Amino acid sequence: MYCKKCGKQIEDGRVICDDCLQAEAVAEVAPAVDAAPVEAPVVAPAPVAAPAVEGKAKKKFGVLAMVFGIIAVYLMFSMLMAIPMAKEMIIDMMHDVSGSNTIVYVQDAAPAGAVFILGGIFALAFCIPSMILGILSLINSIKDLKAGVKSIACLVMSAVGIVLSILAFILFFSVISGAVEFISFFENYTVRG
Repeated sequence: MYCKKCGKQIEDGRVICDDCLQAEAVAEVAPAVDAAPVEAPVVAPAPVAAPAVEGKAKKKFGVLAMVFGIIAVYLMFSMLMAIPMAKEMIIDMMHDVSGSNTIVYVQDAAPAGAVFILGGIFALAFCIPSMILGILSLINSIKDLKAGVKSIACLVMSAVGIVLSILAFILFFSVISGAVEFISFFENYTVRG
């Protein structure tokens, strides 16, 4: 047997080399000690590409941002369109009531206007999460793109959610101003029969 470390011959049955005193340094075949060691060139390991899979949680944030944004815009737009219709309906009802020589004062327009304000606030309950989830998803998508992970769909969904929530915020202020105008219109409105 031969020593694995120094290559000297060791008596059979011995576990320690007498020359280098290395324990368990035995080999059955003589190593090539005389040959000059060939050093392999140092090669940097190839960078491992990140998997091209989107994270489910990040994708859910983008989808939720978009869905909440759509709901918020729909509710705000519905409120905005309902205000003139409600005004027309109340005016028509007042003219139908005033068939005789009576004066009809509209004092109950404030609750109707408050319904529009509450509807706008309810729509904000969808608008705010849409904005927050859209921003979180957008940040994660940008980080993924910088890291080389494919997340274009998530990026687009989060951007759409943010744009829809901004649109819903703008519509919210239109709903509030329309509701205030609705209330003030009927405070001074009278019908003479």
